[in-house]
Amino acid sequence: MEMNEIILNVSEWIGVISVTLLLTLSRRFAVRPVAFKYLRREVTLSILLAVILSAAAIYANLVLKLPTLPVSGKAGGEHIAGQLIWAAIILLPVVLLLVIRRQPLLSIGLSRPSTTLGLMLGVALALITIFLRGKVYSLLDGITAEEFNYLILSLVLALAGEIIFRGFLQLRFTGWLGRIGGWLLASLAHFLFCLPFVWLVNGENFAGFWLPAVVQLVQSILLGWIMRRSGNVLASGLYQAAHFWVASL
Repeated sequence: MEMNEIILNVSEWIGVISVTLLLTLSRRFAVRPVAFKYLRREVTLSILLAVILSAAAIYANLVLKLPTLPVSGKAGGEHIAGQLIWAAIILLPVVLLLVIRRQPLLSIGLSRPSTTLGLMLGVALALITIFLRGKVYSLLDGITAEEFNYLILSLVLALAGEIIFRGFLQLRFTGWLGRIGGWLLASLAHFLFCLPFVWLVNGENFAGFWLPAVVQLVQSILLGWIMRRSGNVLASGLYQAAHFWVASL
């Protein structure tokens, strides 16, 4: 990772934090607390799910050589079908748990009252990311078919990940450990889930791995913080999708 990329990441984070703080000052962004009747069972299932997903990510990235997050360029185009299947596989347990136990969308950070505001914040964060990454002129030139496919893939993988880690896990860990503890534990779970991907795309050697791993850790913490401020996974999901997509522009 070059110094220029580090500077771009830092400027993006500062911009995202500033926009999030500005837009969530309104009382309309007051986060509705989520209470679970059988919290111990929810936490047990959440820990089990986090462990299984981390193991699955290790297998997919290091054994199957399937990147579990978007990869730009020709190498990324070869994996789109597999990555879409991967997104469906990791999201399936959460969907089944909600359906079988008849839990509302509120329990995964998709409550109706916060959807509009979460969407507004998500779009604002996506736009500021594109601007700070210097990709505005790339969009003015038009979007190629490859870039459009990468956008769809970025949206699918980002929203699937945010529903799982920020919607399902973070809300349940928050009920267990409080807002800060739940946020940090869910961020750690997400970081461990992403770590095999970081290892794969950075040449599977420590020299090129450790700095991108630190960047991923900060990114995971930031996504959890956005969820804390907004109460809706659309905000963090759309930002994460934009973060992925700008790599292809």
